[in-house]
Amino acid sequence: MKENIPLKLVKMLKPFWRHYAVVLLLNLVTQLVVMCIPFLFAKMIDANTFNQAILFVAAAFACWLISRTIISITRDRYEVQNIDFDTQPFLNNLSLRKLLNFSVGQHRNENSGIKQHVVGEGQSAIREMVERMIFEITPVILQTVVTTTIITVFSPLIGSFIIICITLYLYLTIKRNISYRGRTLDWIEKRKNQAKIISEFHRNIPFVILESQEDKAITMVRDAQEKNSDMAKKLWTPYVTQSGYLRIIIGISLYGSIGLALYLIFTGQFSKGMFVAFVSWIQQSVGNVEMLAYYQRQFMIYFAQVNKYFELTSIPSDISMAENPILPENLFGKIEFRNVSYSYPSRNDSKKSHANENESVSNLCFTILPGEKIGIVGESGAGKSTLVNLLRRASDPSSGSILIDDYPLTHLDLHWFRSNIGNVEQEVAVFDLSIKENIVFGLNGRAGSITDQDLHEVAKLASIDDFILKLENGFDTMIGERGIKLSGGERQRIAIARALIKNPKILIFDEATSALDAYNEKLVHDSMNQASKGRTTIIIAHRLSTVIDADRIIVMKEGAIDDIGTHVELSERCAEYQKLIKNQIVAF
Repeated sequence: MKENIPLKLVKMLKPFWRHYAVVLLLNLVTQLVVMCIPFLFAKMIDANTFNQAILFVAAAFACWLISRTIISITRDRYEVQNIDFDTQPFLNNLSLRKLLNFSVGQHRNENSGIKQHVVGEGQSAIREMVERMIFEITPVILQTVVTTTIITVFSPLIGSFIIICITLYLYLTIKRNISYRGRTLDWIEKRKNQAKIISEFHRNIPFVILESQEDKAITMVRDAQEKNSDMAKKLWTPYVTQSGYLRIIIGISLYGSIGLALYLIFTGQFSKGMFVAFVSWIQQSVGNVEMLAYYQRQFMIYFAQVNKYFELTSIPSDISMAENPILPENLFGKIEFRNVSYSYPSRNDSKKSHANENESVSNLCFTILPGEKIGIVGESGAGKSTLVNLLRRASDPSSGSILIDDYPLTHLDLHWFRSNIGNVEQEVAVFDLSIKENIVFGLNGRAGSITDQDLHEVAKLASIDDFILKLENGFDTMIGERGIKLSGGERQRIAIARALIKNPKILIFDEATSALDAYNEKLVHDSMNQASKGRTTIIIAHRLSTVIDADRIIVMKEGAIDDIGTHVELSERCAEYQKLIKNQIVAF
């Protein structure tokens, strides 16, 4: 059975409900104390002597003082200490954990800007909705219930009239809100497209400036925003109009109740002082219902945003974890593909995509022995990156199996397996941290045990030691956002050092030199040769110079293996490899 949003929120924020309960209790006590004030004013007006009147004024002041200082200060301090600054970090960590549960393939197939938009809006809506409910709406509801109950106790006639009016108002507003729920969800869905456009331009601002396309970017963003605004206006204009008409019920309830109170006063059933009390209670009871109407539209938007958030974070990973995963003592590095095929969910088989990450592979069969150095080559879209992504379990094969040291990959402990793999990709992921922090990022709990000697050894293997020694702060040098303070070759060699610090048994280079100039390619190539010694190494390359000295080379063509052999063997017999050689800028 599908859980509704309130139930999901209750489960999500379970660690905080004790604190929310304390705040609610304090709010209830506040309302009970505050509701005594109109009654004391009534007694003051009906007092027979000045001293009696002053006594009731003092009592009213005491109620005010207790509610507005003692209870209020206690509640506010409790909120600051236990709620205000703890919920957002909690939600951030929870969302990050949910997103990290997705497979790499799922992240690559979904726009990151949309995910950030949905998560950002969802977290904000959860916090706003819960905090407004606890700190603003619930006190109003409590006040309404308390005052209506008091009115009913003193005058069942007025109480019944107010209850009938409020019930009718709530019925009509709830019915109206239900009819808008689907349209609100559609509007929130379309807002995601606007978020995608904005995030794309924010991420590529330098490119937009260099291409002199500032006006085009602004126009595209403005057009997207205008479409969203037009849809919002069409959605909410009739909504607020209906809200205006529904407020007539509130007016009838308010002034009808005052009229009934006057009738009871003039018929001698209550004193004039009680009339003052009744007017105050009626205004609080009925007026609060009107105040609740103010929150309705905002809460509909919150619910739609939270719904999208839960839809995203409830998506299961497309990689299933073994219930009792195998955790071998050692990894030797043998890799075997047995009839492995894979087709991306978004792929249309009638139209071949030329994007590497969207190319399917079929019937891959080969074995890599421990310590072998294997090159994988082929034209763009041949399936090279897909092959390696399957090995890293970015996704699981549609059919066939992958074995590591004769164990099915799907049976191995995934965290253990990935900790034994070193990855160096074309687009190196670096953080705005120090060089050391970037190098040790891939370590699980062992970062603190890494010595300067360890860092210097991997830096030397990665051919980056001379560069680091020239820096004033050495390994503590901050590299800037996306490693902006480093050259492409330096980023690649830091990535190699990061892979080597793990002492991996399997090392993967995915187009590690394709974006480098000849000088940096030579440095990185030398680093790759050093790093590959004693390890099973897989090198994906467009430039054949990177794999010419590999033990074997796998040639990919249209998602399948065309041939496997050494550089010399393939140069003589493989037409596809010969074509790749011919297309190289530098001849061999």
